Amino acid sequence: MTLHVCARIFFDLCCSATDADVESLKIVWLNEHLISEICTCLKDISIAGKDLQDEYVETIDYFLRGINHYNHCVKQLLNV
Repeated sequence: MTLHVCARIFFDLCCSATDADVESLKIVWLNEHLISEICTCLKDISIAGKDLQDEYVETIDYFLRGINHYNHCVKQLLNV
């Protein structure tokens, strides 16, 4: 399974996350290697002008969108 496929699955999981999924998702998105990969990709974009249509950039985008969606859902649950 490629990192791109994993990112899409992670995004889908975040979009349908429930209270029972919280700890599992935290383990994935608080992973040091993943955070390092995101930082490396963002540096490449800022320094080398990496193509934004690159599959690697798209993969990082799925992870970031998943995390953002997850955070939004958690905030909604806390406000209920």
